Amino acid sequence: MHPRLLCNVLPADLPITVKGIGGKQLKAEHNSYLQEFFKVYASEQANPSVLSLSDVVDLYKVSYVSGEAFIVHLPTYDLAFKRTGKLYVAYCRQLILTPCKVVHATVVENESIYTQSQIKKAKEAYEFLKCSGYPLPDEAIHLFQDGNMREKVQTLHTDVMHLEGHKFLISLVEPLQLTLQKLMKDETADQLGLGLQGQLSLLRTKGFQPTVVYIDPQMGFQTIKNLLPGVLIDDSGAEDNVPKVDIKIRSLKRKYRAVKNGLPWNLPVNLVKNLVGHAVAHMNICRTSTLSTNISPYAASITRNP
Repeated sequence: MHPRLLCNVLPADLPITVKGIGGKQLKAEHNSYLQEFFKVYASEQANPSVLSLSDVVDLYKVSYVSGEAFIVHLPTYDLAFKRTGKLYVAYCRQLILTPCKVVHATVVENESIYTQSQIKKAKEAYEFLKCSGYPLPDEAIHLFQDGNMREKVQTLHTDVMHLEGHKFLISLVEPLQLTLQKLMKDETADQLGLGLQGQLSLLRTKGFQPTVVYIDPQMGFQTIKNLLPGVLIDDSGAEDNVPKVDIKIRSLKRKYRAVKNGLPWNLPVNLVKNLVGHAVAHMNICRTSTLSTNISPYAASITRNP
């Protein structure tokens, strides 16, 4: 159809070539919307504009006056296609006069109505679909929900847990939702640095890329802020991020005490670290509502390809 009749004229994903009367070919390189009707192809070369009768009948009631006209009963008026020779022609002056803005939107104009974060996510989604061979929407969703895809970049929310005279460095890894723990002798810079470096190295060996560690602004962490190259140690957003690991620590302590209270003997002090490791492992093999996949954080961590 000719663009002067149409709204929201945009470049078509798949241009088409149409053979017209007398064998003349024209290329329709735009998609657009015919007001009151449906999405159509548009071309400046199209002098007459052709509609599919079957598509119109699917939308509206159509009356036929034998040998004279087809009348389409639109919501606000009737549009008559009168017989002219071997064709039924409608003069669409009313469509042209109906307020309708014709827009040739550029990429910049389209992006201007979204935030930079939304634009980034849309581009990432497009790149994923492209690399996956343009699967159908349901198939693309299952690629994520069935645990086939993993986010490579990870952030850590880290704090120290005190439990029965022991100190553990606890980190919640997002978006993986994996919990990591490391027993420490004390809270000196050396112990904090070694513990955190071990957790970062573990993630890297699994093919992940830790980029940011959110910490509580206490003295021990302050001294190691510049000692871990390639990772940003951030305490500026502690009020927003540290509560995440605090919640995880509370859950870990509840699980630890529940198992300990069920033991038929008193837990020796030297086995506290083993029970903490057991509790963390149990948390990691359970699915979490934060993940959209059907697998646990542990399973997700071992299926990442470097």
